[in-house]
Formats: sequence, structure tokens, C-alpha cells
Amino acid sequence: MKQTNFVKIISKNIVIFLFFLSCLKLNAQIDTTTEKEINFQASKFKYLLEMATRYYYDSLSYEKVSDAAFHSLLKALDPQSLYFSKTEYEKLSEANKGESEGIGIDIVPLQDTLTIISVFKDSPADSAGLLPGDKVLFINGKSVLSTNKVDADNLIKGAPGTKVQLIIKRQFNSSALNEYVITRNEFNLPSITAYFLLEKTNIGYIQITRFSNKTDQELKQALNSLTKNGMSKLIIDLRGNYGGILEATLKSLEFFLPKGTKLLQIKSHSRDFDTTFYSTSEKVFNNLKVAILVDKNSASASEILAGVLQDYDDAIIVGERTFGKGTVQRIWQMNDGTAFRLTVAEYITPSGRKIQKNHDSVSMADLDPSMQLNLNIKTREEILNTLRQFGGKSQIPVYYSADNRVILGGGGVFPDIPVTSDTLTLLTRVLIQKGIFLEFIYQFLATERDKIIQNYNNNFKIFNNTFQITEEIIKNFKNYSISRNIWNESYFQKDKDYIATYLKAIIGYTIWGENAYKLALLGKDTVFDTAVKSFANYAKILNKKE
Repeated sequence: MKQTNFVKIISKNIVIFLFFLSCLKLNAQIDTTTEKEINFQASKFKYLLEMATRYYYDSLSYEKVSDAAFHSLLKALDPQSLYFSKTEYEKLSEANKGESEGIGIDIVPLQDTLTIISVFKDSPADSAGLLPGDKVLFINGKSVLSTNKVDADNLIKGAPGTKVQLIIKRQFNSSALNEYVITRNEFNLPSITAYFLLEKTNIGYIQITRFSNKTDQELKQALNSLTKNGMSKLIIDLRGNYGGILEATLKSLEFFLPKGTKLLQIKSHSRDFDTTFYSTSEKVFNNLKVAILVDKNSASASEILAGVLQDYDDAIIVGERTFGKGTVQRIWQMNDGTAFRLTVAEYITPSGRKIQKNHDSVSMADLDPSMQLNLNIKTREEILNTLRQFGGKSQIPVYYSADNRVILGGGGVFPDIPVTSDTLTLLTRVLIQKGIFLEFIYQFLATERDKIIQNYNNNFKIFNNTFQITEEIIKNFKNYSISRNIWNESYFQKDKDYIATYLKAIIGYTIWGENAYKLALLGKDTVFDTAVKSFANYAKILNKKE
């Protein structure tokens, strides 16, 4: 019986494996020699599983070992080619389409108790009245004390229309237990998590955390709202944005560029993927000065948005050199719910720059000698200073923008104004990672939440302008952190101002959400502050006529 089941499982694995390999053909003919090599390697994989089944000292999970093999196979090609298990592919699909199924909460264990840290707007959980800081004690009658996040998420998620029962302890105003029976449903996963107009200015701020199928729709809505309120300058925050859906990125670019503008070229050795994209609609937002914030974790689609607008001198790029993920991946789904992603091409911006960066370590960087002939001394020194700060390949090619401005190639997007993000000490990073800020603020708000809402008219902008983290609050936070065996006085003194700001931001987030959180943190954000100041020299920086 064991061998019979094994043969069935092996047959299924080999079918999937051969299907996986056949997809690589991409409608092209594979020569006989290559086909023989593929069949030989597939037979070796089958033989390995057979021997493991016969002689391995313990039982085998064929799905698990096959998943590991497929992961390793694609990883051997390049870092962006990946295999997805069924669960991994489901999560990827949810993020890309901008929707999810369930009740719409994010939970983390704090001191062995599952605690809600965010509730998605207009989700079933939001409609039911769940709040950040609520502690989840039981799920469907089962105690979840000391349960990890993954297991808790699996208990909560389910098909639309089904119900989940939660027993909640709310610290705010009451320590009583409350029962919530919530019907699971689809809800939006916003890619724009914050947008607002800076008070008493014409400067708008939009944070895009990823690019989903709905990002262009969200961006248009945010831009319309801000322009109606008088915005003429815009800061788009792409820091930490790992990318996402290309189509939504291209549609977003069309808001800022005229119809017929070349947006992007995809270059591949296969004609199936060679493509050049042009804007297909009229420019919507005219006379808008734009600055884009980037860092070393801005990747892929976010680099396309920043790089294309930089090529056309339609945005000042502020921050750090971006990640340099400029290759194109195609995803194939297999019939068992798994999938794989294969690198098939690379992105080229309108100026001819490749976004893909060589990620090997290079200690010295210089300009391509042939490029130096056309640069004046001042421009060359400015570029070399940027290279020294952010690094690069041993020779960096130079390109020219639409207005003949020098921009750097070599992978990633080099900022027009280099600014290194403030570095936090180990103490603050650990306090954030361990959830100490959250634990403390949830206890603080147990008695202060209603007072804060009342004192500031339930308005996060008034709160941000007037609320102060007092020395007493700082002292209590210090004592709480020491009680959790996490403290370093010298590090604290270095980060004291940021710690106070972060405490205020968490209070704002817990009561009002992401807008309040970001507005508070921007007060200590040197990259953001530099972008604001850059508007005074916007035309000069972009080589435009006044």
C-alpha cells in the first residue's frame, strides 16, 4: 500500500515538475539535446525521491521536499526567480489585487497575548467596532493565549460568508470581556496608506506602500482630493515600497505626463516579452511640482515611477539610491495551486537607463572615463560625491534627462538630492521590534484615550500641533522598558527626541490611523524636510526655465 501511494504521489510530482519545465518553452522550440538533458534531470529527481522513500530513516512529506527543491532550482537562476507554495501564492495574489478575504485585522502577540494593532477601514472588523489595542483571548471557543501570529491568522481567516467568534478584552474604559461574531468577507488592502495636506501650506503628502491593481485608482482619488484643497506641490513617499503591479505603475505615470509619452521599455532575448509602453491618456494634473522620497528599499515598480519622472524632469528625487530591482518576472500558476516566477526581461527607462543593479560589493566608484569628457568640473564633483555616499559599480554610466540634465545610471535610481535616513540606535530598534512602544501606549490609553479624543476634538491635526509627550510620560516609558529588561541609557539620550515623537505617533495611529501616525513622524524626518525645502529651488534643480 505504501508503494502504491508513493507511486501516485511521485507521478503527481513528476507531472507538476514536467509541467513546470514545459512552461519554460514560451512557445519556442527546444532542441533535441536540451530536451534530453531536461528529461535526464527530471529522472534524477524522481530517482532521489524513490531512494528517499525506500531508505530514509523517517517518514517523508513529498510536498514539503518537492517545494524545497523547486525553491532551490529557481533560486539558482537569480534572486527574483521564485517558487511559491499554495499558501505563499494566495498571499501574493491578495497583495497584488488589493483585496483580501477575512475580517480585516492585523494581530501580533504582545506579552503572550494576541493584540490587534490595526483594523482595515471598511472591513468586517471595522464595521463590528474592533479597535487597535483590543486583546484576542478566544477564537471560535479556543483559547489563543501564547498562540503565534501564523496560527492565529489561520484560525481567523476563512471563506466569505462564514463566521468567526472572537472573545475580546478591551483595555479602553473597561476590562470586561466582549463577544464578537463577525461574518468574513472581502475587503480592500489599500496601497496608499496615508495622504493629507500639510497645514497652512499648499504641499500635499502621499505614501504609497506598494503597487496593486488598484493603486492608480487610489492615487487619482488622493490627488483629486488634495488638489481640490489647494495643493500645488506634492511629495510622494516611496520609501520601503518593494514594487508590485507594473500596469498600475504605468497608469499612475500617465497622471503626470502628456499623451504619447514613452514610459518604459521591456527588453528580453525573447520577442514574446519585448515591449515599449506609451501613455495613452491626457495628462491630468498640470502645473504640479513633485518631489519623490526614496531609500535603499524602494524597488521595482517604485523605481520605475521615480526613474521615469526623473528622466522627464518632472520630479525631484530625494533620499538614497534605490534597491536596483529592474528585471521583469512572469508568474505561472500550476494546477495544484502552487506557482513560480521566472525572470524573463529587464526594464529600460526613457533615457536608456537600466534599473537592475549589480549587487556585488564594490568599495570604490568612479565615472565611466568616456563620460567624463562631456562634464564640467562642478557637475563631475557633485556626481562623485553622490557615488562616494551611496556607492555603485566601478564605472558609472551617465545619461541625460529630457532637459539635458545629467542623471546617473548603473542600476537603481540615484537621488537628485542625496539624503541619508537618520540612523536609530540599537535600543530604539529593539524597542520597536519587541513591541514595547505598543505595549506601553495601549496601557497609557487605557485611561487617557477618551480624554485625548475630547481635548483635541477628535482631530489628529490639532493633536499633532499641540499634544506633547511630557517628561513624566518619558520617565514612565523608561521604567516600563527597564521592567522588560530592555534599556541603555546612552542610546536613550541619543534617540530621546525620536522616542518621544514615536510615542506620540503610536498614540495618533491607535486613535486616528495612518494619517496621524505619518504626520507625527514627519516632524523628525530629515528626508521629508529636505524635500519640502527643495521646492524653493525646484526649477533650478530640474534645469527648467522659470
